[in-house]
Amino acid sequence: MPIDDFVHMMEFLNRWVVKSESAGYSSFVNDAIKQVYEAIVAMDMDLTETFKMFDKDGDGTVDIKEAKQVLEKFDLGLSSSQIDRLLGQLFAASVVAADSVRLSVQEFLGHFTTVYSATNNADLPRWVLDTLGQIGRLIIKTKAPSAGEGDSGDATKMSQVFQEIDTSGDGILQLDEFVAGIEKLPGLDKLTVDGERLSHDKLVEISKILDVTQDGTLNYLEFQQAFQLKGQGTADLENSLVEDLTTLLFRYRVHIRTGCQFLDEVDSCKVLNEDFENVLRGVNNALHSNEQGISESQIKHLSSALTVEDEEGPIVGYDAFLRSFVVVDTTDGSVIKSFH
Repeated sequence: MPIDDFVHMMEFLNRWVVKSESAGYSSFVNDAIKQVYEAIVAMDMDLTETFKMFDKDGDGTVDIKEAKQVLEKFDLGLSSSQIDRLLGQLFAASVVAADSVRLSVQEFLGHFTTVYSATNNADLPRWVLDTLGQIGRLIIKTKAPSAGEGDSGDATKMSQVFQEIDTSGDGILQLDEFVAGIEKLPGLDKLTVDGERLSHDKLVEISKILDVTQDGTLNYLEFQQAFQLKGQGTADLENSLVEDLTTLLFRYRVHIRTGCQFLDEVDSCKVLNEDFENVLRGVNNALHSNEQGISESQIKHLSSALTVEDEEGPIVGYDAFLRSFVVVDTTDGSVIKSFH
């Protein structure tokens, strides 16, 4: 029988997805993704410390079990099953070595920073985004003196250039080190910003914007995330987190509505945000142990994103939120079912 006579199960299962048209929910999703990255970057470790934390045996790679042990030490705002799903996406395209699926430390960290860039960098001025994109392409084209033979992956090149720019060798870039190092990149003198050649002052301004921790330095993750590398599997990683959260809320929307209506004594279609949070916790508690829930951090973020100030206090319009879900056909982006 020709293969076309078979149903491609993954294509079939992935064809229809649930989304929310709520602007507040979109804000919540972005915050959830940012927290995964910021929990790590906030430690402000130098390059060696960052790599050693994940690369326990010093072979330059990490397997999925080691990665989970490390990630569970951070307050990522994810449930254990969400971490499993996240790591499954990260390692989906990894190489197999010594009967173990492993990923290079640079590529592993690169996935986090790329996802963070897609959400956090969206708020940057357009000229900064354009300039970072141009500089990133220069870095990828540059062969760092410390590079070995053969082509390196984009994330590996980032770490090599970082080490070359780090003239003090302390694993952290002072902002003036960053500016001086970027100015030495071949081809930088040809970059333009709004029709004018990229100036030293503009680079200084960019360096201050990239300093997420606002301590006058750039650690490796701050440096890496700035240039928005398009790592393989990045979209899958972001979509995985979004899909898990959205599907869970959609699946139990009737239960969430019932809980909110019980607390909504005047049928106003809204409840205090703390009551909304308690309803979500109640749904979590009712789930079977093998079912994925929403983490406490995500409950707080979702409630905050949906909250508006009312004469009664901070309230969540639960009815409008639960009606915001739509089922979308991914083949053409059309909405095939709405719940307005």
